[in-house]
Amino acid sequence: MRINVGDIVRYGAYVFIGDTLESAGVGRVINIHNDRNTGSPIVTITTQNKETIERSVKGLEVIGK
Repeated sequence: MRINVGDIVRYGAYVFIGDTLESAGVGRVINIHNDRNTGSPIVTITTQNKETIERSVKGLEVIGK
């Protein structure tokens, strides 16, 4: 799976909504860079309520472009 700037991704912990397991957050990728300590890729995401957060690419799921 490849993540690009502009993709819409799901991130964060999973929560039960009714009988289905849904991820807690959805946002748009605005930047991708490597962590200066570990070298692992980090994405900057703008959330639905206009917050900016950074997450590791592990656990992210691309759901749209």
